[in-house]
Amino acid sequence: MVSLPLIYPDVTLRQVSLTVGILYVLSHAWAVFYPKTSLSSLRRFPRNHFLGAILILFNIVWVLWLCYQINIGSFAHWRHWIVIASPVAAFLIIRFVTDFLAVRALGCLLLMAACPILKSAFLQEPWERLILVVLAYAWVIAGMFMVGKPYLMRDALDYLRAHKTVYAAGAMAGLLFGLLLIVLAFLRF
Repeated sequence: MVSLPLIYPDVTLRQVSLTVGILYVLSHAWAVFYPKTSLSSLRRFPRNHFLGAILILFNIVWVLWLCYQINIGSFAHWRHWIVIASPVAAFLIIRFVTDFLAVRALGCLLLMAACPILKSAFLQEPWERLILVVLAYAWVIAGMFMVGKPYLMRDALDYLRAHKTVYAAGAMAGLLFGLLLIVLAFLRF
């Protein structure tokens, strides 16, 4: 039997499905019921340096927490240097990465958020867990593009601003997907 390190030992499939479902419902309900304000906020998001700084700080706190939780094997003697270098790197990123900081930080967050989803679905019985697994891998792919080519998010948001029916359909699909995850959390997981 394959064993994974206990990075997120207490995370269950139900908790992950419920959390992700609630996040999807809240974010997409805002887009469904207030399309103009949500679209205008999304349009400003890629260049929002303050929000990018907040997301970077959140990511660094998560990285530091992980540094203390996981066994990093032969790099264990580097742990204190990683702990020191992480806040310094966060400061330097916030100070000198001025273009699309929020998009890059969101990409990093998506990359890190995929791990607890995959950990919770590992070796679980219900086949519906694959919905979360596919979502996690979609987040990984989206996160890589957000970090490497953040201007693509700006272009996608410009496309959505020009095609409001596509935006409304996507917002409704996200809302229904969130509701599906909440229902699955109570009925299947």
